Amino acid sequence: MLNNRPITVNGHLWGKVEHLRCRLGDRFGARFGVWLEGDGHLQPVTVDHDGLITRVQSELQVWLETDNRTKQLDLKSLSGGGELVVYIHPLASGQRILIAGIQELSKMAAIAQLAESIASEVEQSQQVGEMRASSLEYIDQITLDFEELVWMRQVTETLHHRDLRAKPAELSGSIMPALRELIGAEYIALLTAERETDGAPLQVEYELGKRHWQRDDSVGLVQEFAADGSEPIIRNLSPNAQANSARPGLRNLILAPIQHSGVHFGWLLATNRIIASDDSGQTYVNASCLSNWEFGTFEMGAIRTTAVVLATHLHNARLYQDQEELMLGVVRALINAVDAKDTYTCGHSERVAELSRRIARDMGCDATQCQQTYMSGLLHDLGKIGVPDQVLTKVGPLTDDEYDIVKKHPSIGYAILRHIRQLQDVLPGVLHHHEAYDGSGYPQGLEGDTISLQGRIIAVADAYDAITSTRSYRAARGHQQAIQILREGAGKQWDAEVVQAFIEGAANGINRLPLSAAMVPFRPGLPIQEAAPMQRLDATMAIMQSL
Repeated sequence: MLNNRPITVNGHLWGKVEHLRCRLGDRFGARFGVWLEGDGHLQPVTVDHDGLITRVQSELQVWLETDNRTKQLDLKSLSGGGELVVYIHPLASGQRILIAGIQELSKMAAIAQLAESIASEVEQSQQVGEMRASSLEYIDQITLDFEELVWMRQVTETLHHRDLRAKPAELSGSIMPALRELIGAEYIALLTAERETDGAPLQVEYELGKRHWQRDDSVGLVQEFAADGSEPIIRNLSPNAQANSARPGLRNLILAPIQHSGVHFGWLLATNRIIASDDSGQTYVNASCLSNWEFGTFEMGAIRTTAVVLATHLHNARLYQDQEELMLGVVRALINAVDAKDTYTCGHSERVAELSRRIARDMGCDATQCQQTYMSGLLHDLGKIGVPDQVLTKVGPLTDDEYDIVKKHPSIGYAILRHIRQLQDVLPGVLHHHEAYDGSGYPQGLEGDTISLQGRIIAVADAYDAITSTRSYRAARGHQQAIQILREGAGKQWDAEVVQAFIEGAANGINRLPLSAAMVPFRPGLPIQEAAPMQRLDATMAIMQSL
C-alpha cells in the first residue's frame, strides 16, 4: 500500500528490478535499494534498514523535490561527497519504482561508468537479437525438415495403397498435384523411358500446370540440363522469364532421376517457382534460399524424396510383374500339358478363363478378384493330368467306374496346386467348379452359397464352352441351345445369378469368343493326327492372343 493505494507488480517485473539493482551495484561499486514512489511519498522495498540505505532514502526524498519526470536515469551530486544514482521505472498506475544508491566517484567518473554500462547493455541487446535471429532461422529449417518428413510419409502411404499393377501416370495423378502445391511450381511433369535402360527415348507420361513450351520440349529440357542422368540438379536461371533467350519463359527448374538398383525409369521435372508477381496471386515464402523466386534445398529435397519413393514403387512393381509373368508362364505350361493329352479340349482352359473373368467383371468383382477368377479358370482342369488317356479321350459314353475316375480331377488339381503360395487364391475355383447349386455335384457335394463364387462362375463358363465345343463323344451345339440349357439348369445345376450375368453379357455380345483363324485347322473334331504337339501349342497361343 502507498498512501492507501494498492500497488500490484507482477513477478516478471520484480525479477527485472532485482536484476537491474544488482547490475547497477556492480557498475558503480555501491549498494542500491528499491523504493515505490507515488505522489512524492516513498515506500522502501529493500529489506536492509542500515545507515547507508537510510542515507540513500533521505537523499532520495530531497531528490524528489527537484525530480524531472521525463528522465529514466539521473545523477545528483551530494554536498557531503559522492553521487546519488537513481534509475526510474514508471508504472501504469502513475507510481514509479526507484532503484537508488550512492557511489563515491566524481560525477564525470560516474558518467563514464554509466556510458560503459549502456554500451554493455547495447552489446548484450545485439547478441540477444542475433541469437533470436539464429533461433528463428533454426526453427525455419526444422519446419522445412518436418514438412519434408511429412511429405515423405504422405507419398509412401499413398503409394502403399496403390495397386502394383497401376501405370506411372495413374500413380502421378495421386501425388503430383500435392507435390506441385508443396514446392510452389508452375509446372511439374513425369517423364518415363520406353525401355528401362540408359539412353532410352523419353516421353511425357504425366504433366500438370502452366508451361511456356511445347509438350515434347519437356524432353528437351532433360536432355539439355541432365546430360549425365545420374544426379538431381537445380538451376535458377533468372527471375525474369524473358531473360533466357534459349528457353523463353523458363526461370528455373529441378530435375531428379527416377532410378533404383541401376534401373532408370525416368525423370521428375519441376519448373518456374511461383512468385508474387505472377498472375496466380499466390505467394510462397522460401526459407531455404536467398530469393523468393528461386528453388532451394527444400524444393530439391521434396522432389528427390518423391523420385526415390516412386522409383522404389516402380521397382517393386517390376518385380511383381516379373513374378506374375513367371507364374503365368508356369500356369500356361501346365494347361498346355493338359491340352496335349486331349486335342479335343485344346484351348478350352483359355476360353473358360476369359469367360469366367468377364462374368466376374459383370457381377461387380474388383480387378483383383477378376484376375484370380481368370487364373482359376486357366487351372480348373489341371487335375486331368492324373486321368488316364484312354479314359480322357474315350469315344462314347463312360462307364460308372471311368466316370468316377474323371470326377477325381478337381481334387487332383487342388492337391497339385495347394502347396504353391502364390496360387492359394485360385484353389476354390479349381476344387469347386463341378459342384452343383442343388448339392448334387462333386467332389464335396456342396450346396448353394457354400460353393465358392469362383467355383460357381467357372461352372457356368465351363458348361457353356463344353456345350458349344465338339468332343470325342458328341458334336458341338449352337449358342442359343447352350443358353437354353443354362436357363433350364439355373438354380439347380448352376447359380441363377451367375447364369443371368452370363446371359446378359451374351446378349450384349461381350461373352462370345470368336476363335482365331489360326485355330481353325486344329479345331476339335478334326482327325487327331493332323495336329502335332507343337502345332497344338501354337494353336493355344493363337487363342491366347485373340482373347
